[in-house]
Amino acid sequence: NYTAIEGNLLMYKSLKERDFRVYKENVPPIDLEQKFDAIFMNQVFEHMENKNDALRLLDSCKKHLNDGGILIISCPDIIFHKEDFYQDYTHGFPTTMVRVQNMLKDCGFTVAYSNYYAFFFEGYVLAQIMTFITRFFYSIGILHIIFGKKAYKAKISLLPSFVLVARV
Repeated sequence: NYTAIEGNLLMYKSLKERDFRVYKENVPPIDLEQKFDAIFMNQVFEHMENKNDALRLLDSCKKHLNDGGILIISCPDIIFHKEDFYQDYTHGFPTTMVRVQNMLKDCGFTVAYSNYYAFFFEGYVLAQIMTFITRFFYSIGILHIIFGKKAYKAKISLLPSFVLVARV
């Protein structure tokens, strides 16, 4: 039984057509009359306009989690994405694993798990290697040959992100 909050109209319609329970809203705050065992934010947190909105979103998540509930956050890490982070004009809040971990702790969460991932590779060292390979292949045109006009999107998709799992 899943509930989604989606700010993008096309994604909202797509989810609705597939019979998901979905609300067309922007966050923060989460303004629902229910609590959840888990909240999953995939590539959302970096779209907050600033630190205050990011903290408001974490507080809002905390209020909507059951006791012992978990919050899962996946974000691009600006340390790996560098200038590409801001090529997405909707990215307003630079995210790093340590920054988001500290924010979670300040909001009363306990971080239970943290890791970097890129494609199907996990860990900091492999994230560094994937960053080098991705940037190198993009710069010499390999990604352009494979993906054509979607080479830049492939590059961004292959750059590492991090995942954090936190408990209330």
